[in-house]
Amino acid sequence: MFRFSIRDVFWLTVVVGLAVAWVVEHRQHAKYWRNEVAAERVYFDQLAEVVKVRAGWKVAVDRGGVGINFPDGSAVSYPRPSYDLVP
Repeated sequence: MFRFSIRDVFWLTVVVGLAVAWVVEHRQHAKYWRNEVAAERVYFDQLAEVVKVRAGWKVAVDRGGVGINFPDGSAVSYPRPSYDLVP
């Protein structure tokens, strides 16, 4: 049969504790970034509404990014950042 010393049990406890701490920290970090991206989305949606009303621009916000069509016929497009974690 296997024989474990108190030192073996101690190291096993350390390894398991570090693994659990890493998983908890990783989940908190991912949740933080999901919340940040959601807040950015709300901000840019509100900004798009203000721009539409005040300047007469046509603003399209979609999964690809933000596109703005100006009254003079010119347009500009801003692609979505690659760090977006929200599906």
